[in-house]
Amino acid sequence: MKTVFVSCNIFQSGGTESASDIDELIRTRQFDVALAQVNNLLQEHPGDASARLFKGYLLIECGRNDEAISIYSELIEEFQDLQNPT
Repeated sequence: MKTVFVSCNIFQSGGTESASDIDELIRTRQFDVALAQVNNLLQEHPGDASARLFKGYLLIECGRNDEAISIYSELIEEFQDLQNPT
């Protein structure tokens, strides 16, 4: 259920893919389909850091660890200020 909470809070940009649709795909372990929906969302909102973070999670679930690491590395570079909050 932790994942459901995460995806509900991640998609603030309101694309055609709803958080509840993605939650259901995750509950039924259809990670590849959920990833496709997150990719659609990112086409509409490419700068959405939360969706990119979630994409990394879904890539790991799909066994695409190198791609996930690439996304996480980009996010770390882009948001260096958040690595060590004061």
